[in-house]
Amino acid sequence: MMTVFLGLFLEAPAKDGNLRKFKKADKYYEVADYAQALRLYREIYSAGDSLDADLNFKIGICIWGMKQNERSARPYFERSAPYVTEAHYYLGCIYHLELRFDDAVKEYLAYKNDPFDKEFSNKEIDRMIAMSVIAQERITKPVNAEVVNVGPVINTKWPEYVPLVSADESILMFTSRREGSTGGQLDPYGRYYEDVYISYKDSSGQWSAPKSLSDNINTATHDACVALAPGGEELIIYRTDAKQTGGDLYVTRFDGKTWTLPVMLSTEINTDGWEASATLTADGNTMYFSSNRKESFGQKDIYCVKKLPTGQWSKAQNLGEHINSAYDEDAPFIHPDGKTLYFSSRGLTSMGGFDVFKCSLDEETGKWSAPENLGFPINTVDDDIFYTTTANGQYGYYSSGREGGTGETDIYQVRFPERAFNLDVINTLVLSEGDSAVPVLARITLFDMETLKMQGMYRTNKLTGKCILLAAPLRKYKVVVEAEGYFPWTQEVEFDKGIFTVNLPKKNKP
Repeated sequence: MMTVFLGLFLEAPAKDGNLRKFKKADKYYEVADYAQALRLYREIYSAGDSLDADLNFKIGICIWGMKQNERSARPYFERSAPYVTEAHYYLGCIYHLELRFDDAVKEYLAYKNDPFDKEFSNKEIDRMIAMSVIAQERITKPVNAEVVNVGPVINTKWPEYVPLVSADESILMFTSRREGSTGGQLDPYGRYYEDVYISYKDSSGQWSAPKSLSDNINTATHDACVALAPGGEELIIYRTDAKQTGGDLYVTRFDGKTWTLPVMLSTEINTDGWEASATLTADGNTMYFSSNRKESFGQKDIYCVKKLPTGQWSKAQNLGEHINSAYDEDAPFIHPDGKTLYFSSRGLTSMGGFDVFKCSLDEETGKWSAPENLGFPINTVDDDIFYTTTANGQYGYYSSGREGGTGETDIYQVRFPERAFNLDVINTLVLSEGDSAVPVLARITLFDMETLKMQGMYRTNKLTGKCILLAAPLRKYKVVVEAEGYFPWTQEVEFDKGIFTVNLPKKNKP
């Protein structure tokens, strides 16, 4: 971290004891062990060196770097700003978080106009100024949506994020860094490692107390959920690598009793870089994921792979500069319609931190529409990320670091006045025909009778025979159900209920 002093020469705390402690704290600071550095800096601060600009700046950086309450770093940057150029930048960031946009711009300009060498380029400062202008404008023009904290049953004083909701909204999985995590260890920033939790919705619509998902999933280091199959039977998780310098994506399946040991996804998806999040189309044949691999346009970019006839994944394709900026793009979520993509970006037209965007795929040209910011109050000056939506689009779930939450990051529900997609969730069951009916592993294909196009392809769970279909209400479909050892079943269906059952006749054994 570069510090530039203005006006007068400042020494480190002068007392011998404090000087030794300061040097020790600096060693922690230089390797970004902010928790240990902050503890020692605060001891020096309390001993009477509260006016030292270098000390105040480093305390501010430790608080900022730990990302637990960045706004509390403001007084330390305010005291150091007259002497430490870099403090102007961080002070501008904090004023932006406090919605003091005019003050933020003044600090950014003070930083930009300083003649000394600086850590951040003028281009970056211009971007921060533009972000303040965008945020100020968006807050005055809110979109028609209500954002509601899902409540203290789910959210704690620790971070909760990556909400994954099953298609019928009966299951909520999420990631948390709460006390009681597997291993119980703290990372260098003083936070618990990530674990995956699960909650179930009861008959009154309330979420149950969350429980750790499985010992097969949660380990002593980072384990985070990133994508859930519509029926809730398949889960993609993120794990850090052995060196804690990157991370990869794994898949696990529910076998009827427990979650299987996660298996790492192929090298077309996982690289030596950082693969942080993913999403699957309803038919399981296309995956979008984020990665900071070498060919990325910015930092993390969004990529796509498709399942080949062999069952393997294709070579990953970058979604292009149309979607990916020079900054982070992360947390993709593909709507069950297979053509509406939600993701979060630090670039594009963000109000600050990560904002949620959406774009649509033109199935004829294969091109994506220009990303659209979901607007305020969904997006704020804090990080707003990991957005998912129900099939009909009337409700969304995501995580946000906005003011007023229970902890550092909370899970929120977004409520829109109307459904955005004309789709219903159809709970489907395929059984064998006869008195001793058993679940059948089957492939279900839906064809829209109005457009004559295939609407979707689904597969049932081999243990339960269940799956989730998505269909427009009171619209006619041709339904084809196929399974090995059974005669195919074909019928025109108009889904007017949320339940659909098929009994397949078994072929006679030779």
